[in-house]
Amino acid sequence: MADLHDDILNCLIDNGYLASWKEDILVIIIELCNKTLPLICKLGNRFPYEFPTISLSNAALDQLPSIPHQYRDNSLCLFDRSVAVSNINHPCEIILDCVRKAEAILKEGMEETNQQDFIDEFLAYWGNKHKNQVQMFVDGLDDCKKIILLGDGKEGIIVEANDDAQEHLAEYALKNKPDKRVQGLLIPLDVGDIAFIPHDDLEIIDLIRHASSYWEQYNTFLRKNYDKRILVVITKATEQGYIIAGWIHYPQNTPSGFRAGKAPFKVLYSKSCKKGIGLQVDNCSQKHLFSRGGDGHAIMINNACIIGCGSLGSHIAEALMKYGTKHFSLVDNDLLSYDNIARHYTGYYFVGRPKVNSISFSLHMHNPNIKCDTFFENAFDFFESHLEDMNQSDLIVIATASPSIEHFVNELIQKHAIKAPIIFVWTEPYAVAGQAILVNGQVDLYKEQFDRKTLEFRNPVLINGLQYTKREAGCQSSFIPYSAFRLQEMIYRILDIVINDLLVKKHSFRITWCGNLSEARKNGFIISDRYADAMDYSVDVERID
Repeated sequence: MADLHDDILNCLIDNGYLASWKEDILVIIIELCNKTLPLICKLGNRFPYEFPTISLSNAALDQLPSIPHQYRDNSLCLFDRSVAVSNINHPCEIILDCVRKAEAILKEGMEETNQQDFIDEFLAYWGNKHKNQVQMFVDGLDDCKKIILLGDGKEGIIVEANDDAQEHLAEYALKNKPDKRVQGLLIPLDVGDIAFIPHDDLEIIDLIRHASSYWEQYNTFLRKNYDKRILVVITKATEQGYIIAGWIHYPQNTPSGFRAGKAPFKVLYSKSCKKGIGLQVDNCSQKHLFSRGGDGHAIMINNACIIGCGSLGSHIAEALMKYGTKHFSLVDNDLLSYDNIARHYTGYYFVGRPKVNSISFSLHMHNPNIKCDTFFENAFDFFESHLEDMNQSDLIVIATASPSIEHFVNELIQKHAIKAPIIFVWTEPYAVAGQAILVNGQVDLYKEQFDRKTLEFRNPVLINGLQYTKREAGCQSSFIPYSAFRLQEMIYRILDIVINDLLVKKHSFRITWCGNLSEARKNGFIISDRYADAMDYSVDVERID
């Protein structure tokens, strides 16, 4: 390592830099814009396989304004590390390139020739100055709206005002009922650029005055509430996404000689003994999360109604949540039991509680943007009282494993009472196969898919599947054995085809997912002739209208 240190030092000196080692830290002195700036370079344990870090010393920070490409720990963002690769065969050149890159970043920042970088990386600068961090679950960042901060400001959650569901969620996220609430406004900066980083209340006010068409709304809100804590979240759309920053104005007293609410802001806040504070605001909105975590396609199923919230329905809800569905209607009149733990999306903690509530809570905890309407009632009753609401869904899922309900729904389809796309989903014993019928329009399921006399499905993979059902001791209902592992595999494959291919075609289809048929044959299961040559984990799709 000593030899490497000497080689790096000689390389920097040969290229005109003043440098020295202080134990394992390399200090490089650069001259920029008539300023002498010390940089601190740390190689790290994995150098040269990983890039070194170059940070601004305290002496350098005291001389510089806010500049682009700076992390919260004062290190500089030199390269996109997900793309750039260090040349391990030339460690000295790695250090030299990093120092030159740091020098260029600092020079452009000091000369203000990289204002676009300044705008794009505003969040990094804001984070360097303000350590209090909150999460915001608000969609629609281009509109002025009332918001609420739930929490003490050091931690908290921002939601839209009057959103009871998200306020309820905040109690769980903050581990207790938030005892503080700060009213505020979300203000888009839509008529000008951010030319500086605001440092105090007056600079926040000036920024909104000159860069937002919503100045009057903010002005009115501030005058009515200046004697309370006020939250303002500013947003700025860029090509890379949104700049979001928060600020809390603290309560002010009316200066002597002014009537309440009439003092100029410059007088009001310049005389304040308690200055406002900035907040880092993490954008946790549904749109932002799925712009990063989605596949880039528009979400086709924003609103799903799931009838039957047992193991099958619960995992369908989870899959749709991860796909990007935001609003769920959950229908089931059953309680979660110990027997359900092995293959239900929720588990032991919820035993004895309604399945719809356990799923709702679990979805909320995974993604607070989710909204769930829960109906702890019989499916037949739900159809009678909520048919119109069902038809507002982008997809209705029937996962009841109840032939009587399935056939009742088919009658509603024939009567044109159900207009939204609807999918029936069930699994065959041991998840040897999974079946789904997507009805997107008018189709008579009895014409080809079910026997009118016996009501049995005509295209099963397993012959005589009922012989594989099991029953617990005592007066218990029968159940079909299968694992949640295979169930999820089936659900994701079927939903992938439905969402990305079939829904847009406006026709009806039967989808059959085949599981491990080779293993099933070895175990003596009788496979129907239709699937005699089917491959393991294949999918068969047939149009049925």
